[in-house]
Amino acid sequence: MALQIPIEGATPTRKQIRSKVASALRAEENRVAIKKIKQEYGEKIITVFANVYDDEKALAAFEHAHYAKRLEGKKAAQPAA
Repeated sequence: MALQIPIEGATPTRKQIRSKVASALRAEENRVAIKKIKQEYGEKIITVFANVYDDEKALAAFEHAHYAKRLEGKKAAQPAA
């Protein structure tokens, strides 16, 4: 499904977008998979393509693993030893 979400300031993170999509659709965050985020330069509206599943098990069964990794975010850099 595609949703348009108004934003202010910087583009939000995937976790923030996932939270907004979940609240807009009245679904739990762990059932939402963000597929694509599209924003035109200078626009204050983003288009989000997402899938919502019945439960976490269904999400894990149908979604590719790299979508789940994207939701984890970037890990903090390890200091050089």
